[in-house]
Amino acid sequence: CDKDPGTRTVFVCPGSQHPALYCDSLTVRAKDFCWVDQACDSSLVLSRPGGLRCFYRLRHRQILAAATARLKGAPGNRLLEITFDEPMRAVAPGQHLALYVSGSDGPKAGYHCLGGGPISARGPSYWEQGKDLPADVKSWAMS
Repeated sequence: CDKDPGTRTVFVCPGSQHPALYCDSLTVRAKDFCWVDQACDSSLVLSRPGGLRCFYRLRHRQILAAATARLKGAPGNRLLEITFDEPMRAVAPGQHLALYVSGSDGPKAGYHCLGGGPISARGPSYWEQGKDLPADVKSWAMS
């Protein structure tokens, strides 16, 4: 579930559906996020009140999942915060996040990759928040 390098402690939990394995957000340092298209940058997220509705992927072949991207923090120390629509299992710092938006004609036209970057931190787990997992929670789905 987690580790503490300072004390050399590894935390484990039973099973693969434990609330400690799931979170509903993550952050990427904005300076580490690589925007694929020069026309797409953090201003795309900043220009949207309430954040940018988008899709994300954490694993190769993972089915795209819906989220909201927001920029937090002061210039020079900004974080790109991604809030998932549904809980995601096994999010870990160092994994890479890729963000996508629907094509101009909607999802049937395909998706456009905005860019990606390394996850700097996962949000609090459902166990840390004292939240129960939804009954229909998914592991990660592959395409």
